[in-house]
Amino acid sequence: MFKINPLTQTDFYKVDHRNQYPKGTTLVYSNLTARSDKLSPCHDSPLYGGKMVVFGIQYFIKSFIIDLFNENFFKQPKDKVVAEYKRRIETSLGKDAITYEHIEALHDLGYMPIQIKALPEGSPERKGLIKCLYEIFGGETKNSYTHLDSHIGAIYGDSITLKRAYQILKGLAEKGFASDSIVFGIGSYTYQYSTRYSFGMAVKSTYGEVNGEPREIFKEPKTDNGIKKSAKGLLRVDLVNGEYVLKDQCTKEEEQGGELETVFKDGVLVKETSLSEIRNLLNYQL
Repeated sequence: MFKINPLTQTDFYKVDHRNQYPKGTTLVYSNLTARSDKLSPCHDSPLYGGKMVVFGIQYFIKSFIIDLFNENFFKQPKDKVVAEYKRRIETSLGKDAITYEHIEALHDLGYMPIQIKALPEGSPERKGLIKCLYEIFGGETKNSYTHLDSHIGAIYGDSITLKRAYQILKGLAEKGFASDSIVFGIGSYTYQYSTRYSFGMAVKSTYGEVNGEPREIFKEPKTDNGIKKSAKGLLRVDLVNGEYVLKDQCTKEEEQGGELETVFKDGVLVKETSLSEIRNLLNYQL
């Protein structure tokens, strides 16, 4: 199975961000936020409730942070992985663009020195075709809706979104046709047409410690409409009346509470949830 080099999974302009931190920085605290759904394929669907399901965190931790780094970095000779990384950076950014002692130090440490806290996974046509087929092949009426001959049907193929599927079903109902004679195909516009911009996903640092002193960090671009404004300081998420609510600028004591749970720390997956548990939680919240 092909494995990607984990060291190259970053934007080139970020490879030396560490030197932008104040001298003495020992901790960087960030959060992943879905800032906007305006570009989401399901944005205008009446089936969309304005929420995302927390899912895939364990997969990312296991496959990328643990397995991929262990197999292709920590278990490889240090000279080999550092030389490979250096070659990639220098052919892209130029000779001596950055230094590499931090890569060597990470290899010597033997694990990813990060902690991840998360919410529980699973927390919450064209209308003429069917009529044309009916006129050609016939059918029958049951329960006030017209059904095509059971041997006949239609496939609405690629580029079907939730909005388009709803429009098709709504149009069929308005014309008195049942929906049991159609199949929706899901292709590029659903499986592949999903990026971090679909829900405005972004990771932003909100807190750090420099020489033992806490520093609250936030982003608020003056040219933005407010979507890119980040949280500030230490964070906590509470469940209030069935809704997850973010509180920022917390004390260290406050940050330890709430619904966020540590799922990964210093190379170890400390909490694992089965797919059945995720489904049960999602069904309960729906």
